[in-house]
Amino acid sequence: KRTKPRARSTKPNKTHAANRQSDQDSLLRSRIAALRRTLKFRQFLGASFEPVISDAEIVVCFVDVRGFTNYCRRLQQDMQDRKIQNFLKTYLKIFNEGLMAWVVKHLDDEYDKVKREIAALEEYIIPKMYKNLGDGLMMVWEIPSTLSLGEQGSLAQQIVFVIEEVQTRFYMHFRNLTPIELDSYSEEVLKLELGCGIAKGHAWRLDYGHSLDYAGSIINLASRLESRARPSGIVAHYDVSTWMFDRLVSKEQGHLVEIQDIKGYGTVRAWLGSGVDHMQKGIRPFKSPEKALISPKARPPLSRRTSKSRKER
Repeated sequence: KRTKPRARSTKPNKTHAANRQSDQDSLLRSRIAALRRTLKFRQFLGASFEPVISDAEIVVCFVDVRGFTNYCRRLQQDMQDRKIQNFLKTYLKIFNEGLMAWVVKHLDDEYDKVKREIAALEEYIIPKMYKNLGDGLMMVWEIPSTLSLGEQGSLAQQIVFVIEEVQTRFYMHFRNLTPIELDSYSEEVLKLELGCGIAKGHAWRLDYGHSLDYAGSIINLASRLESRARPSGIVAHYDVSTWMFDRLVSKEQGHLVEIQDIKGYGTVRAWLGSGVDHMQKGIRPFKSPEKALISPKARPPLSRRTSKSRKER
């Protein structure tokens, strides 16, 4: 007598389902654990993204506090770390304060008469990149190609003025201090100085989506010029604004020099602001190959200059 084959049970195998669920839970836990390990490197994840690279004309500035290492060492020996923190909190404000000082002086109707050509540059005067480097700082401005040649030149000049405002704010905060301020920073703060290096040229913009960065030899040049800004002041690449630097020197404001042995560049022409020692080793003066440009309207007629010279005789 034939027996019918036993029909397979249509009920799910509870043991099999439990094992499968256990495997899925284990996989999920391992993935979450891997995510936690990955997030420990979150500060490096952005650097691994492929950036959008494009050309840019930039002005880059490096700023550094002269004597900061000795300042820290002296205070740490006396267990006065809090005073270093007080200094840094105030110091890091000078950059925004300097930018605001420029805005008020040039764009505020209540401060002075606003010049239209400068007011048109307002949106470009804010740095595209602002990177803290301990007691130093790196700032980058872009010079848009959509601006006219005159506007591009004016923007580069105004950026130098912004940096001068930053320098002014540094000495306003850390000189002529009250007894309370001296106690907050210590008298050692009076020995600190600010050095700045400025360069202008071609670079590559690295757009990571969440942040911007820049690459190019012009950035290295600005950093190396900053190292020559001793004991304090601004060292600017002559090409940032040849016309402006010629005019400043004609008014006995700063020096035009050639700096020798700049790594990767050889000899570099630069303008040294007040406070920079122009007698440093490897620095020699040079005369501008071009005369400062003067508007024809501002120049007296030839006949008047001739008559004046005759009277002087």
